[in-house]
Amino acid sequence: MTFTSSRDRIIGTGIGVLLGWGTSYVWHGHSLLYGISVALCILFCSALQFHKAGHLAAVALTIVMLVNVDAAPGRAALDRFLEVGLGILVALAVTLLVLPPKPVGTRQR
Repeated sequence: MTFTSSRDRIIGTGIGVLLGWGTSYVWHGHSLLYGISVALCILFCSALQFHKAGHLAAVALTIVMLVNVDAAPGRAALDRFLEVGLGILVALAVTLLVLPPKPVGTRQR
């Protein structure tokens, strides 16, 4: 479950930052283009059978497109992806250290 959630988060963020990066160059404040981009994130994740990743993709896209950063949109996309990736790695490490998986077939007393 933890690995599936982590995978979905990475995939959703990756799709969102890529679409956000590309769309930000032609966006120029058009709400319709933003809405279409969000819908594409959700549809793309759904087509790849990563249904839970759709809303994460839309959030990542929104951050890349709407957050005013001093750097180029590509930099904002890369930063967002690296931030999420690092957070996932830390969360997985803590989960494995605090609650290590039990071997299959062990009995509880």
